[in-house]
Amino acid sequence: MTFDEKLLAAAAAVERRDFEAAAGSYAEAIPLDPSAGLIVQYGHMLKEAGHLRSAVGAYKAAVRWDGTAGDAHVHLGHLLKRLGRIDEAIDVFMAAERIPYGPHVRPEINGLVVAKLNGKHAGRPGDGVDLKPLPEPLRRQDDRLRSWLHAEDFARGQRWPQIRASLNVQRITERRPVALRLEPMADLVIEEGSYRATTSNPRMRFLPEGVVQMSMLAGRWVDISLSVAGLETVVDPILLVENAVGWANFTATRLLQTQGDRYSTLVKLPETFVSLRLDPVHAPGRFSLGDLRVTLCPDLSPIGRMMNQPGQPLLGALLQRVRGGDDNATPQSGPATMADDYAHWMALHERPSQSAQRQAGEAGRLGFFTLVSAEDVDGAARSLRSLRAQTCPSWTLILLLDPGLSTAAIAALEAAREGDSRCHLVRQTERMQPAQAFSAAMERLQALLIAHLPAGDELASDAVASILNEADSHPDLAILVCDHDDLDAEGRRLSPSFKPDWNLDYLLCFNYVGPAVLFRRSAAEDAGGWQNRFPGLETYDLLLRIAAQVERETIVHLPRPIWHRHVSGKQPSILEPVRAFLDAQGQGVRAQVGPLPGTAKLVWPLPETPPHVTLIIPTRDRIDLLKTAVDSILEKTAYPRFDILVVDNGSVEPESLAYLAEVEATGRVSVLRDDGPFNFSRLNNRAAAVARGSVLALVNNDVEVEDGDWLAEMVAPALDPTIGAVGAKLLYGSGHVQHAGIIGGVGTVAGHGHKFEPRDAAGYMNRLVVQQTVTAVTGACLVVEAWKYNAVGGLDEANLVVAFNDVDLCLKLAAWGWRSLLVPSAVLYHHESLSRGLDLSGERAARFSREAAHMVSTWGDRILQDPFYSPNLTRQHEDFSLLLSH
Repeated sequence: MTFDEKLLAAAAAVERRDFEAAAGSYAEAIPLDPSAGLIVQYGHMLKEAGHLRSAVGAYKAAVRWDGTAGDAHVHLGHLLKRLGRIDEAIDVFMAAERIPYGPHVRPEINGLVVAKLNGKHAGRPGDGVDLKPLPEPLRRQDDRLRSWLHAEDFARGQRWPQIRASLNVQRITERRPVALRLEPMADLVIEEGSYRATTSNPRMRFLPEGVVQMSMLAGRWVDISLSVAGLETVVDPILLVENAVGWANFTATRLLQTQGDRYSTLVKLPETFVSLRLDPVHAPGRFSLGDLRVTLCPDLSPIGRMMNQPGQPLLGALLQRVRGGDDNATPQSGPATMADDYAHWMALHERPSQSAQRQAGEAGRLGFFTLVSAEDVDGAARSLRSLRAQTCPSWTLILLLDPGLSTAAIAALEAAREGDSRCHLVRQTERMQPAQAFSAAMERLQALLIAHLPAGDELASDAVASILNEADSHPDLAILVCDHDDLDAEGRRLSPSFKPDWNLDYLLCFNYVGPAVLFRRSAAEDAGGWQNRFPGLETYDLLLRIAAQVERETIVHLPRPIWHRHVSGKQPSILEPVRAFLDAQGQGVRAQVGPLPGTAKLVWPLPETPPHVTLIIPTRDRIDLLKTAVDSILEKTAYPRFDILVVDNGSVEPESLAYLAEVEATGRVSVLRDDGPFNFSRLNNRAAAVARGSVLALVNNDVEVEDGDWLAEMVAPALDPTIGAVGAKLLYGSGHVQHAGIIGGVGTVAGHGHKFEPRDAAGYMNRLVVQQTVTAVTGACLVVEAWKYNAVGGLDEANLVVAFNDVDLCLKLAAWGWRSLLVPSAVLYHHESLSRGLDLSGERAARFSREAAHMVSTWGDRILQDPFYSPNLTRQHEDFSLLLSH
């Protein structure tokens, strides 16, 4: 059979779910056209057939074949984790993390480290032993393949001896070009005069032309430059040096953009290496590549030593001198493994948008104003230049000049204005408070939308067009919030603030909006305009006052970082404007100093006689867990009025039955017996129907109370007539985060935000430490008023027996107008969740799929497109990392 015929035979075997036959076909195909991907497929077939140890061997062979094959590392790591070989799995995932543009495995590493700290792992029972040996025919095929791979590993070492520097090489005293060419290796095709990457990891190799030998490069400083243009993909060329056969050891260096489509690096190659490779782009799509120039450079060892010494102002000039040529920018290079995720995000997602192009003739629709003091002149000029570079001309800017501004400073601003009639320099006759100046500017700006543009802040070139498009799409818009990032001293964009949609609870605890907000002029006037009540927080104060007067639907979020903030380092306290807002609302909610600078904590009132709370705890045996939960609740909880209702779902162990009888005799715990099949929703609903309390707390049997105030912290906001479910922050036994709010659309249906973060971490944009509205909270510790729970029908025991019933409950509450609130100050341990993991095999897998499908069909985008998350953040992981794929 030919290679293609063997692959067709394998596919046919998979179709009929005969994975052993498929493995045999792959074993015969691999020697005909070997690749890491094909060896991984062989491993998949062995795993699906239940031959786990053999699958580990196959995945390891794929990693040996190509040490840069990210998928081989990931599958090997997952299988080792499944088998409980945690240390090996961590090593494999850490190796994958070093691969340029490799898989995002940091959550896997964090989770395994936390598992080790807890003395537990997520392995499945019985997976530690491969109970199913290979059948004899497949064993013989596997032995032959392993022998071939072993021999091929040795042969590759013989066929591709390491390139070594000649002992008698002539010292290079001047630049010398070397004739090399790039040849496609894998995952790209040539079509219509350009290349097309078929995956996110296309590879090309350097080959010599004519009499040139690669050994000429060994131990040398080499200048490599070429032109790469991404027509439909992400350009970020990376040079990889294969230091050991099979990429078992390699180094990676990024080529940085020097001018236009030109990319360069200056690197010293090792004394011995196997090959050189270029990964030109990192997403599928078309690209062009050409004008490769490779030049040997004089010995730069002294300069290399200088690079390790601080304070070398001549280094850039020296490198430029060595390079020669006429490039305007001095190229640099850096380890590809230190790639800036935000730079990658920008390359992927910030492409010119046709929808962001606008025509002239809309003058006066957007108005900005900037206060300019003596120290703000340069920053104000940068702000002005960013407006003058807009693709849409429909803006007006007022520069409010401090009365003490020098003639030279004013002349500099006039020079930046270049006679542009859209920019007006207005000199204050007397120094005013900022709010007074803001009001004066608002009177001059007869614009639809207005904003304070702090000196030094800049706007993306299509910002004005994008804002006007939003205004057209939302005719009643009163507030427009944009995403923003920060500018460092060199003008580099860093630290993006990818915001949720409107989240008032979050805003009252942390000013996540920042400066990137525009107001409808009439709404600002109706709210009293900028006022001099809270110096430094004039815009934040106005934002709260407008939000209190307008409908939620008129507050719009533009989820693009079109506003680039000049970092000032100031972190003013928001406590006073928050208190003023809460006092005006008259609901009795107070504000305290928050856990971090610039944050606040909301405190809801409890009645003089707090409501009675029934804690519902389903269980079946596992007295080791239940006793810890019940005892810690009874001993530590400071809340004065509660009882515990244990729902015993068929316990049979004598120790469990004895303990339940013992705690029931105390009068503070009652037991409801239910011997039916496990149905988490039904168990809680049965308990809710007979609960004594007007407030319900759904609690897992594997929690442990640490702080006595936890229940009061949750019950008080649950009594708010606008709040439904209230959730706590749950920790693994090691102190790492297990739950801090549920994010819709992450993973299959939903995921737990910030999982595995350290206990005291602030989280993304302080979201681990401040109260905020979330789409859902976990049923492992959820507080809700009984009448609200009953109004929406409780948990869905017909369709959601085990999974997603808590998410569904929160979404039903939200549909009735009751939001879900995360209270990070209520902290409990959640022990068993880490070791239990997800057992998705057999009927459990089928049930999980049914319940996930029910959630998607019932809620659609309401769960898949979480308004309290950001579309710019990952949907694959729970760590609030950036979305680094299309």
